[in-house]
Amino acid sequence: MIVPDGPLRNIPFAAFHDGKQFLIETFALAILPNLCFKTMSVLPSQSDTILLGGLSKAVPGFSALPGTKYELEAIQTLYDDAPPQPLLNETFTIPRLKTNFKQINYTIVHIASHGQFSANLENTYILTYDDKLNMDKLEKLISLTQLKTKQPVELLTLSACETAVGDERAALGLAGVALKSGAQSVFDYMQSL
Repeated sequence: MIVPDGPLRNIPFAAFHDGKQFLIETFALAILPNLCFKTMSVLPSQSDTILLGGLSKAVPGFSALPGTKYELEAIQTLYDDAPPQPLLNETFTIPRLKTNFKQINYTIVHIASHGQFSANLENTYILTYDDKLNMDKLEKLISLTQLKTKQPVELLTLSACETAVGDERAALGLAGVALKSGAQSVFDYMQSL
């Protein structure tokens, strides 16, 4: 786990190369914007309810992310109560997300898609099939779970093609929005392209 500070937040640690292989080929890396406030079990529990969503197909202005389908399916195998099918491509829309958040109390939310992250929240978003899910919309979605049950989302994971790209305050802004909306932990990482 790496908790970078200051300008180190912009360094793509997974891209480090020793002349023979990349760092990510040798070690499992987690880049955190800060230390976690709460310890979570690494293994899934029976009480976890997970929302899996993302884009693998190309949409206007954005290329395909072929690893997304595999990523969501791999995570799905870890959870008995995972939905039969992740919200993928045409089903990964803002109205569908809103409906799901209203109907189900999620403890874990995992989104794999294109994203842009900036200290300026107006330029920060995660791409859905039909629109850009900005941080204000994300905060409202996560809050839907908390309003029903008073139980916050335990973990929000954003896996995006440009998660590690942005200015030094981008990760803090993203984490701040997620934590403000009630998520207990935020994890973001860059997909292999």
